[in-house]
Amino acid sequence: MSKQQDEFMAERFDLRRFLLLSAGKVWWLLIGAVLGAVLAGGGYYLRHNMNPAPEVYRSDAMYYITFTEGEQDTTQLYYNDYTWNDVLDSDQIAGVAATMAGGITKEQIAAATRVPTMSDIRMIHVYVETGDPETAESIQNAMGIALGYFAHQTEGFEEIVQWDRQPAELLKEKNLIDRWIIAGAALGAVCALLIVAYIYVMDNKVRLEKDLYRIGGLRDKIIGSLFAGKKDKKEQEHLREIMAEALEGRSTLLIDWLGEEMPSEEVIAEIRALCPEGTNIAKAPMKPKMDAKSRKKAKKDNDKAAKKEQKKAADKDKATDTGREQEAEKDEIMLCCIPAGKIKAAQAERLWNELEMLDAAGKRDLPELVLLTNVKHGLHKAYYLGRNKD
Repeated sequence: MSKQQDEFMAERFDLRRFLLLSAGKVWWLLIGAVLGAVLAGGGYYLRHNMNPAPEVYRSDAMYYITFTEGEQDTTQLYYNDYTWNDVLDSDQIAGVAATMAGGITKEQIAAATRVPTMSDIRMIHVYVETGDPETAESIQNAMGIALGYFAHQTEGFEEIVQWDRQPAELLKEKNLIDRWIIAGAALGAVCALLIVAYIYVMDNKVRLEKDLYRIGGLRDKIIGSLFAGKKDKKEQEHLREIMAEALEGRSTLLIDWLGEEMPSEEVIAEIRALCPEGTNIAKAPMKPKMDAKSRKKAKKDNDKAAKKEQKKAADKDKATDTGREQEAEKDEIMLCCIPAGKIKAAQAERLWNELEMLDAAGKRDLPELVLLTNVKHGLHKAYYLGRNKD
């Protein structure tokens, strides 16, 4: 993994920035919720109406169990709702019931009968569920006799008698379409949110000054932001103070930019209005093209310059003084404009690194000031509200 990737992965997720940039995509969540609800609800409706399940009739009988006195603790520990379902399928009950059910086999009885969860160990419900109500009644009749016989033949029981019984009724499946619609809407909204988050992560365009802070050597040069289509008196006053201080003793401001598109006439006019009266505004000299071969050569030149600097350590102080004198005599200062929303952070970092290479190789000066242009006023104010921009 490269150093740039390591730095990207180490960055904390900026929730405030995400919410502000994604606020305009709230309707995506609504669309996702509607689509999810339609798909889930429609799928449920089609499944249960286009291909309905066969009719099932249930005969429900409740039986009361009398345990042998003194042995009920041991017997009750073994005979619970899980055990009863196995016992019902055995020869002792289903096998006996089959002999009295008019040709219904033990396997058919075992498949049709079950004991639901018990609330009282002394009472069990026996469900008989089949596709025919008469068959369900016949099996329930046989089960009543078989359970009574089982109680007399099994140690620990005194008797099992039928207390209550409901006639076989058609089971009506609950209509759960409303639950499916709600679940589908929630899932659709979550999917839409993930899509919005993915777009946010992949679209790393420069939109705020903060987006440039991770670029080495650039953060301390940022002087502020120019807003698109709106003027902010407080920010303009702040920029005027910085420009007046930077241009003190200098008469020319060179306009540079990152990317292919130079600042518009409107942007240049705004910059001119921020400068002291009489300041000349000019375009910075063209940058030499930096293809892969040029970057490699610039890096090599930089390495040579570094070695040469080490050899001339004795003359370092003198060279520094000379550089300061030349800077003091210099009559111009360079301002680099970075358009918000049109250049990615990685691209801005690459272009700035190229400028640093050109500066180190003596081919071109590095801009002393950096200004973010075409910034959305609402986004900027909402993000930095009540906070220092650092």
